[in-house]
Amino acid sequence: MPSQIQFFATRNDLLRILEAAEKAHEIKYVRFGASDNPTPNSFPSAAFIPGLGRASSESSISSDTFLICNRSENIHPRQVSGPRYLFDQLLNPETVTFTPGGLWGEDLLLNGRFATASTGTVSLGLLKLFQSLVRKRFTRIKAYYLGEEAAQTLDQGKRLTIGAHSARTFDLSRT
Repeated sequence: MPSQIQFFATRNDLLRILEAAEKAHEIKYVRFGASDNPTPNSFPSAAFIPGLGRASSESSISSDTFLICNRSENIHPRQVSGPRYLFDQLLNPETVTFTPGGLWGEDLLLNGRFATASTGTVSLGLLKLFQSLVRKRFTRIKAYYLGEEAAQTLDQGKRLTIGAHSARTFDLSRT
């Protein structure tokens, strides 16, 4: 089974997948990365994630990422230098990472992904759920899955890419 699922999606495309997952499992979304606070910043539903569907950076790799886990799961931070904490999969193996990607400006759609570095049963089960939902609801083009609105964005001639500064030769195309 692949350890990641790469996609292009708008907010509406994402909500179709994430709301279906929320109906199948009681999940939550926890902001991934460094924080000054040892308490995780979590959201009970994707609809509450600020800016969902809008990329937070000009590159998908540096855009906001979230841990997805069962709602009852306690998320543990790692203390790093000084009073800094890191929320990642190292101490939270029963999670999946979710990078939404999204619109950057008006003419560029950055890719997103669901992934895991874990071999935990819950983590792999969540990834399998997202893989199933994406395959059923999105269209595959090369190595990526596209939501309905993302496919329309591609057909309108807008760029679907990994970063604003990447060469256009690396943009997704139907050919």
